[in-house]
Amino acid sequence: MRLTVRAWFGMSALCPFVFLGVGCRVSPTPWTTPSDDGAPGNSNGDAPDDDATGGLGGTSSKSSGGTTGGSSKGGTSSNASGGTTGGSANGSAASRSSPSNTSSPADDTSGAGTTSGSVGDGGSPPDSDSSLGATSSNGCDAQSVSFEEIRAGAVRSDVEVRLDATATSQKFLLSHAHSGSCLFGAFVGAEPDADGPRGVLVVSYGDDAADGDACPLGTDAIPDDLAPGDSMRTVGYLGSYAPSGCTATPSPQLMVNRACPFVRSGRRAAPEPFALSLADADALAQGTDSSRVRRFAGGLVRLEHVSARRADDGTGSVAPYGVIAFNETALELHNDLEYGDLSLGGPGDAHKSLVFAYPTDFLSVAGVVYLDYCTWSLAPRSRCDDLVPPSENCQ
Repeated sequence: MRLTVRAWFGMSALCPFVFLGVGCRVSPTPWTTPSDDGAPGNSNGDAPDDDATGGLGGTSSKSSGGTTGGSSKGGTSSNASGGTTGGSANGSAASRSSPSNTSSPADDTSGAGTTSGSVGDGGSPPDSDSSLGATSSNGCDAQSVSFEEIRAGAVRSDVEVRLDATATSQKFLLSHAHSGSCLFGAFVGAEPDADGPRGVLVVSYGDDAADGDACPLGTDAIPDDLAPGDSMRTVGYLGSYAPSGCTATPSPQLMVNRACPFVRSGRRAAPEPFALSLADADALAQGTDSSRVRRFAGGLVRLEHVSARRADDGTGSVAPYGVIAFNETALELHNDLEYGDLSLGGPGDAHKSLVFAYPTDFLSVAGVVYLDYCTWSLAPRSRCDDLVPPSENCQ
């Protein structure tokens, strides 16, 4: 049977079988919403028939009165085209070929800086090495791209690219499907400019884990101890994703393979959050203005002087799955990032839940802009450091 799908990297694929596009003929369609459910690059790719068990919203505890983290929509699988497992991503770990694992005329699967195909005007972020052929210590290199090009949607999804940036979050588990696939992520960025923050979500598959078992650490391209302020270089393919049926603009994301892991070159001050206006926050919550979404997606931002709504179905100001709604803006806070990180007892540890009484007035709320299923939201990296006042369970 021949199936037509759209995979995580925003390409159309016509395949005799569906396995992360292996053996498929692909053509780039950047900045489009995949037509199939639960693509593997998605941070919350929950489709109606999805079987996710963990990560952002998979197995958050519903018995804690609404103070747990996790997705507000439940389910987080990255089940690509109906039945892809994390093993499919790992199966290509030995090769840095294009996402389809099939070399196309537009690709040089060696990952060298001479890869053909335009990726924009070749700009690079400040303090980065934009020269071609400046191979990193792991032997991986590609055409350098800038956050400006990512924001403009000018990066082709079928060309391997290199991004020099600074980590703006810790590593966290995005999804753990019943099928066994484990998808990890982290946000990286650079100092904001006058137009807004500069950042992007980076995703990578690790080894599979059986349903009910913990996803094994250290098996993907992202260091387990990644921390905001780490200077890094990564090589992968830029795409975008939103679950089928969503009207929200897809989320940009860089898929990296563990054959080309992050290369850290030192430490620097983490980028400062960009002051987000209430008008921009409302527009992001709607999620339909693609140029505005690309301007802020994956970026570190800060809301100031907002107050929490009473959570009718939760405890105090915190609704089930770690959601806080504000009176001043439609943009919600979703406690998915810290709840899914590797701290304390690991992803899903209830000690990382949000605890806020009602009423609570926040002087500031900082976090990254990300797509939680079909909802563009604000995800704090720490309930203790990014929120003023902090969560009541901070020590």
